[in-house]
Amino acid sequence: MEVLWGRMAVARCETCGRPGRTKFDYVFVAEPVGYPDPNIRCGKRGCQNPAIIWLYVIDAMMYENQKQRIFQLPFHPAKTVTLKDGGYFVSDKREPVKPERTSKFKVWLSNSRQRAVWGNINPVECDYFAADGIYVTVKGDGSDLEKWIALRKDIFVLCERVG
Repeated sequence: MEVLWGRMAVARCETCGRPGRTKFDYVFVAEPVGYPDPNIRCGKRGCQNPAIIWLYVIDAMMYENQKQRIFQLPFHPAKTVTLKDGGYFVSDKREPVKPERTSKFKVWLSNSRQRAVWGNINPVECDYFAADGIYVTVKGDGSDLEKWIALRKDIFVLCERVG
């Protein structure tokens, strides 16, 4: 894949954050391959922290839609950077918020007429109408759901991680 020239990717550490005072609106963040790479440092004067890469909207669309991963870093000693998959859009002018990790499970109830009781678990999504069980998506790694199901054998028969 060739280097995308003409646009401006910017290296900033998480402390310095989104580039400010610029004619470009940086809306997308991605980590360089090897992050925290000692060759990709924050481009803000006086800062030497490992950097994440901010992309202008057109470059972000190239990243998302055309799987472009190599970008020019003007005014940076590295000159180019290769980005990892997993970049994300930043919705406001403040600091980036990484998308929350979720886990998906298939759960079977001990009795088809039994109502699922989730305790202190707050499912992000629940599909009660699946023919082969209840599909539940929870925030995080799902260990709290697995513990809850293990405690409540009177309600749940089985729990299987599906994603």
